[in-house]
Amino acid sequence: MRKMTKFLSAAAMTLSVVALAPATQAAVFAQFSPVSNKTNFLWLNNGGVYAVDPDGSGPIKAGDQTNTGSGGSFFSTATASASVAGATAIAFTLFDDPNLVNLKASLFLTGTAINTPTVYDGATFKQVNVNGSFDVIYTGNTARYLNGVKVASGGTLVTKNSHLLTGTFTNAWLEGSGGAGSFDIDVSNGGHAIFASPYDPFTHIDPDSESFSIHLGANAPGFGAKTPGVTAMKTFRANGGGNFSDVALPEPSSWALMIMGFGGVGAVLRSRRRAAFA
Repeated sequence: MRKMTKFLSAAAMTLSVVALAPATQAAVFAQFSPVSNKTNFLWLNNGGVYAVDPDGSGPIKAGDQTNTGSGGSFFSTATASASVAGATAIAFTLFDDPNLVNLKASLFLTGTAINTPTVYDGATFKQVNVNGSFDVIYTGNTARYLNGVKVASGGTLVTKNSHLLTGTFTNAWLEGSGGAGSFDIDVSNGGHAIFASPYDPFTHIDPDSESFSIHLGANAPGFGAKTPGVTAMKTFRANGGGNFSDVALPEPSSWALMIMGFGGVGAVLRSRRRAAFA
């Protein structure tokens, strides 16, 4: 009985040690917001043509909604009425460097889905298997920043036209209903992304944990598909901003604590096994 008590005590100690180790969960390390409420993203169905008036407010003509293709492209646009990929103006914050707050920047994002019809579950339209890349570029003048404020010395030096954050992605999802939704990538959905930045070394993260989520609002004419399961999502424009996330690996000290805890249980088990055969 005493040996069993000792075993249970060691097991409890191990559980408490493991509990002390930080949980591995996604954390936002960067975010961006559009500088205006005009549309700055376009999903272009490869079977139709889309156009709106110059300020991006509509109206949408019925003839613009043919949208009979089984694939398409999702990309940022330089203006609210552009029909080709371009850099959209954003404010960018990198939380991993507290000096880089609301920097003037541009986001150039492109993604393509080939022969991938829309999935519809009766409430939400999903366009999966969108593959592409993005690039966030600093558009301000070369300067030093300290807690988001320009300073003469110290802080973080940011060079004009430097790449604040770049990335590639596979199997991103466009999903939503009505006039709101998102463009996401997450490992739980089978997605994969790789991020890089000269201002963030990404040395202590799970290399398969990168993800992003871009909220899409004011969608016109909204999420939909001519024939779900056969055609890709209908063309639409939207205004969007979002965030980038990853999962930090436990620090070496945390791993050491867990190994010590498991080692303690192993020692008790070995002791009980020797006593049983003595």
